[in-house]
Amino acid sequence: MCGEPVYKPAQGPVPDFCSDRCRNRWNRLARTGTSARPRRSCHECGARLDTGTRGEYCGDACRKAHDYKTARDRRMLRSAANAGTIERLRMNADDLLTRAHAIELDTETIRRHGIETRARTHILLMRMLTLAAVHDPRSVTQAGPDGQIGRIIDACDRTGEDGDAERLLRRHGPDRGAAGKGEEHAWPSA
Repeated sequence: MCGEPVYKPAQGPVPDFCSDRCRNRWNRLARTGTSARPRRSCHECGARLDTGTRGEYCGDACRKAHDYKTARDRRMLRSAANAGTIERLRMNADDLLTRAHAIELDTETIRRHGIETRARTHILLMRMLTLAAVHDPRSVTQAGPDGQIGRIIDACDRTGEDGDAERLLRRHGPDRGAAGKGEEHAWPSA
């Protein structure tokens, strides 16, 4: 009745039903004279289908009408899903534009800070050269390319314009400094 298999017990005959519930249902249906199978009806028009027919519709017209309705429903669901996708993509695009603008502002800020830092570094290097030229002219005149003064001169040329260090040293050279001033505050040469 319910579709469950009926097992043969260890002793006695094979029962007709799997349980008391199925036996009671069978008896109730037999009293009313109805079939144990529920009547099937067409999905589209609701007409009763014959017991032997295999299918869900009474004919091709109902099948086509149902296919048309379900296709319309599928199209509507698809368009609703596409609308949701479009809205989600629009929100993502707005978010990406906001991020791109923030990155652009950060890049500009970093560029400005880089220029300012480079200018400050150039000024500090020029001051170091000025101090060396004023207080210890020998360290500047006898500076080798690999020494501390040579490295400062190279760094000045990299951070500023070429020749800035040479112009500064010409301006504050040994002949321009005060007499004896370099001897009083001599720095140890590296």
